[in-house]
Amino acid sequence: MPVNRSGFAVVDRQNDQGLQQVQYQATTANAGVHVDHVALGSYQMQFHGLGKDALGNNLPLGTVVEGVVHVRAREDLAYCAPSGFAFAQSGDVRVTVDCVDIVAPHAKRDAIFTVNYTNGSTDEGGLSVARVNGSATGSSIAFERSSVAGTITSTRTATGKYTVDMPLLNTGKAPAFAVTATKLFGPVCVIDAPSSVVSGKRRALVHCFDPATQQDLDSSFNISYAEGANLLGAVSQFSAAYLSVPVISDFNVEHTPSAQYNRIDDGFAAGTHTVTRMTDGRYRVKLANQGAAHNGAPLASAAIATAVGTLVRCQVEGSSRGASTIPGVFDEVLTVHCFSNGPVAFDLQLAGSTPPACAKLTHNTDTTLPDLATVLSFSLTPNCVGLSSFTTKIEVHIVHTYRGDLSIELITPGLPGGPSTVHRLKDQNLSDGTDNVDAIFTVDASDAPRAGVWQIRIQDHFQGDSGFIDSWSVTA
Repeated sequence: MPVNRSGFAVVDRQNDQGLQQVQYQATTANAGVHVDHVALGSYQMQFHGLGKDALGNNLPLGTVVEGVVHVRAREDLAYCAPSGFAFAQSGDVRVTVDCVDIVAPHAKRDAIFTVNYTNGSTDEGGLSVARVNGSATGSSIAFERSSVAGTITSTRTATGKYTVDMPLLNTGKAPAFAVTATKLFGPVCVIDAPSSVVSGKRRALVHCFDPATQQDLDSSFNISYAEGANLLGAVSQFSAAYLSVPVISDFNVEHTPSAQYNRIDDGFAAGTHTVTRMTDGRYRVKLANQGAAHNGAPLASAAIATAVGTLVRCQVEGSSRGASTIPGVFDEVLTVHCFSNGPVAFDLQLAGSTPPACAKLTHNTDTTLPDLATVLSFSLTPNCVGLSSFTTKIEVHIVHTYRGDLSIELITPGLPGGPSTVHRLKDQNLSDGTDNVDAIFTVDASDAPRAGVWQIRIQDHFQGDSGFIDSWSVTA
């Protein structure tokens, strides 16, 4: 099932009532996010364009919208959670977020927080989301959606402890989870141990407790499980991918885990990640080739860190960008703070804006194809960032009296200092006497930068016919 609705925002703290600063925002409707600071510690979020039905019509005012909402404070002493259900208003989805002080429970306070709403899933990378109703009498699934067939089940095993089994996405990429309690004046919920595969399903152990007393408490919660896709579930407006495997790091030692993560959307390269643990509970995490720029300006990104197998709180405190060998692409360098004296395993989810699509580029000037000659076309140079698509489209129109004479090759640009790559698009075929070539070829050019010189090479292998290149184009 493709993604339906998804939105994400990072909200800056403001002590005065009124409009709130949104540091980073995006939605699958490409319509942005609005936030009002209505009172101390209370915020009204509007995800524009997401409150619509499958036909694009506005849902009735006040309709409770299916989906899950994850909210995380980005400050040491604050806890934020959604208040009630998401509901539709004028074609938007409205979510109320409340924040309280951890030291003085039930005392409202302003905070910087991230909020993520999704009711969809993605076939490309794999995503499952569910809202679990947990109580002293057991647990049930209030809402679920997954990109693969199967049902999500939840079992209460003890006070505040739940086993959630979700359909195995089985993408071959590292799994990661996000879980947040749905009650503000109640427990915090975390993933209690690394996930496992049991009877063909991905199993997560969820633990809910009072953050002040550490007492186990029952709670309802939202949970998302992803492989190869961020927890937003979006592909078109968000970068999709890059959940690191749970990482345990030693003091001042860099590790390169064997698992790699890859962006699903086009424009980025696979990259390893390295983690350095500092002496103050902070980690430096370098995600290679996972940042991007457009027209010289870095595109916005945001990240969430979640401790695994421990009740320790982790948060992303800052980010920077390092140089990459790919034009327009950068290394993302994040600082993760885990409030523990010992090493901590954590999942890391990175969400960032996708560079604008690379538009189709066409050359329409005729190029003569003499008999028995080899000809290079006029070159095309897209003005785009990042790497090319796994499904780069090459469209070729050749006027020729015997197309079987011709072989066609695509020459893609190399990385700086590296060689070009030749892709065979069409072989010669003496038995094919049809006139002309009018074809669209799909090429995996994901190792080639978009911003480079592209050419096609046509060779006439047999005597007796000639023609010309009418036009050719590349959509990288």
